Amino acid sequence: MKTLLVLLTLIISLKSISQKSQFAFYLPIDVPVKTVMPNMNTAVGFGFSFGYRPVFGFPMIAEFKSSFGTFASEYQSAQVQLYDYNPTTNVHSEFKSRFNKYLIGTKWLIGYDIKTIRAFVTPQIGLANFRTISSYNFNDPNSQNQTGRKLAQRNLNPIYGLD
Repeated sequence: MKTLLVLLTLIISLKSISQKSQFAFYLPIDVPVKTVMPNMNTAVGFGFSFGYRPVFGFPMIAEFKSSFGTFASEYQSAQVQLYDYNPTTNVHSEFKSRFNKYLIGTKWLIGYDIKTIRAFVTPQIGLANFRTISSYNFNDPNSQNQTGRKLAQRNLNPIYGLD
């Protein structure tokens, strides 16, 4: 009897917690507009979202969302003649890019009754972090050494949107 009473209390308490907060994992797929960004690839990653409703029954939930894109990379190799009258050498280059988002917003629920599935609209503002790493290496025919360079660049931009 004690086990049944504890189980019933736990179910009721978890049900009321779920009405006040939400936690979710999702799979973001960011597809670029090719006319604006012709060389950018589709970025797939993982994300999570946490929402909290301050007052039960109020149709608004404050929400924090974050998504982390995986590195999209491109590798190229070419034969290049670096100096006049020297043989050609192989130049290897690699370009990797990553796209992360950090958003806050409010989830406005549509309808007033408690249902299993309910529509919502989420206006959001936040930051987008772009990170690019480009590197190349080659054999210099004059010095017979391996030469290379790695360059990393970050860009943090404000963004806004609507889910």
